[in-house]
Amino acid sequence: MAIPTTFQIGQKVSPQQAAANYVAGASAKGTKWATNYLMAKRDPFAAASAAADVWLANLNNAGTAAFQAGLARVNPQQVATLVSTQGPTLYQQGITNKGAPKYANAAQQVIPALQQIAANLPPRGNLQQNLQRAVQQATEAARLRGKFRG
Repeated sequence: MAIPTTFQIGQKVSPQQAAANYVAGASAKGTKWATNYLMAKRDPFAAASAAADVWLANLNNAGTAAFQAGLARVNPQQVATLVSTQGPTLYQQGITNKGAPKYANAAQQVIPALQQIAANLPPRGNLQQNLQRAVQQATEAARLRGKFRG
């Protein structure tokens, strides 16, 4: 879009031009956003934690109607396009950048814990003894649930 050569007070902006202006202005701001986020005046995690009760109250006040209204605004075709074009790459990046390190961290903790449970099981025996052994193993493993997050 060229710079006007005269004043155009009250000139209407079309929805298409407004969208183009948004993209042009926002697209170049990624570095600024990242810098500001990492150099915030307040710790964003402490601030979010401190506001947890307000968040929950607002969520409860909005209720299921607001949640359903948000879902009704979803454009399934846009979702399908994103998933079919960028989805595989985004999924792989998520596994590489977040999933794999979290999985490795959890595995380093949970595998030795499971091995310890197995080492403390009674010896194998008849059918009833083996069933009891399996129940003990499952019960002990269930106690580990949620303790080893990445």
